[in-house]
Amino acid sequence: MITRNDAIIKLKRDLRIRRYSIGTTYRYCYVIEKFLDHIGNKKSIEDLNEYDAIEYLQMLTDERHYKPSSYNNINAILKFFLETTLEKNVGYKRMPNAKLEVRIKMVPDKDTILKIIDNTHNLKHKCWYCLAYGSGLRTCEIAKLKMKNIDSKNMKITVLGKGNKERITVLPKMTLNYLKEYVIKNNIRGRDTYLFKGQKTEYVVESTVSRAFRNVINELGLDKKMTIHSLRRSFATHLLRSGTSLEIVKELMGHNSITTTMGYAQVVYKEKEIKNPLDGESNEL
Repeated sequence: MITRNDAIIKLKRDLRIRRYSIGTTYRYCYVIEKFLDHIGNKKSIEDLNEYDAIEYLQMLTDERHYKPSSYNNINAILKFFLETTLEKNVGYKRMPNAKLEVRIKMVPDKDTILKIIDNTHNLKHKCWYCLAYGSGLRTCEIAKLKMKNIDSKNMKITVLGKGNKERITVLPKMTLNYLKEYVIKNNIRGRDTYLFKGQKTEYVVESTVSRAFRNVINELGLDKKMTIHSLRRSFATHLLRSGTSLEIVKELMGHNSITTTMGYAQVVYKEKEIKNPLDGESNEL
């Protein structure tokens, strides 16, 4: 008989051998713990199947009003748990993803972003926002940035992104100037030293970065839908707007698929006036 503790231990092992991050492992375990809480004593763990997962997902939708994106995230975790950890033959067609609404996400303009940076008086926070907009870094990438990642000679940053995949992105002069000032002011030394130390941890917690950004947005009275990830989105969109190819933006952003980068191109395409070749230069009769 598989105990709850046995299942969680095996789940962690399955994630670890696939090189999943600590944050992702925590998320998977949290979701499965909640799923097992819902099942309770109604069924033994070894007898769980996709129908139990579907019933749980239906409850999250009907009673807790989970959005399609959250539904899909939990659906993927449940599939992994059933097929990989419990070694079940899951009927994937019976566990389809929810259809997502296609929305054009917020892309702040350059003036708004510069206003945020100019009105941020904490030097560390200035660095965060410059890295998000000027280099396209994710919050987790900002948090784990080390001294050795900054190449001031070639004006580039080496980033350890999702799935421990390394990429190189650009380093603007403004960002470099703020980073130099920050490093000197805080006497940061050693190539393996994290640039942004947490209060009790080696590097700052992602939620701290997000919370700081939310505070400055509130202070300036800007749209509350804007997040620090919006700055990364602007990095990609503004590059595409200036004529940078999709392939280059894909590499700078660290996307696995060009399809993901295409999502950032929606705003650019919507802005452009498309002329039908049959219409010619004039529609006059």
